[in-house]
Amino acid sequence: AEAEWHFSGFQQDQTLKTIVRKGRNEWVDGHALHLPINSASPNHVNWDTVCTVACAALTRGANEHITAFQIHFDSDWAWNLDYTASHGTFTNLDMRSVAAHEWGHVVGLGHSTRGYGHDCASGSGTMGTMAQGTAGCINNGHTEQRSISVKDEEGRCEIYSHAHGYSC
Repeated sequence: AEAEWHFSGFQQDQTLKTIVRKGRNEWVDGHALHLPINSASPNHVNWDTVCTVACAALTRGANEHITAFQIHFDSDWAWNLDYTASHGTFTNLDMRSVAAHEWGHVVGLGHSTRGYGHDCASGSGTMGTMAQGTAGCINNGHTEQRSISVKDEEGRCEIYSHAHGYSC
């Protein structure tokens, strides 16, 4: 439940680093999961053009536990980098929402179709961070996916409750 990592290609851009950390914090704050920064770690969070928008590449060991990871954010994409922007005040892809989603992969969750009840047009509902087909919910001013949902918490709990005594 601990995986060290470090930034690659972000130079000294503190705003980008803050956004990535906020995405990570959604999954670890108040829980027994730890994702500390360590510059010697083989796990990277990259600012580059390896994949379109963003992606997470995971390596799993024989027991299916994640043993290594890479997250890539496409530096050529048009991002909303104002991580405090309120709902409806921007038009680009919300990097804070995407960061929360990619960290969800790092903790072991795949895409879900269980994000029922979300209406992107009105900005209300309960769509999970890991729900599939939500591109319209992370651009055009939508901020709902900056935080993990109950469904995300249930998935994390299913993966880690045996090792950390989560009460699910």
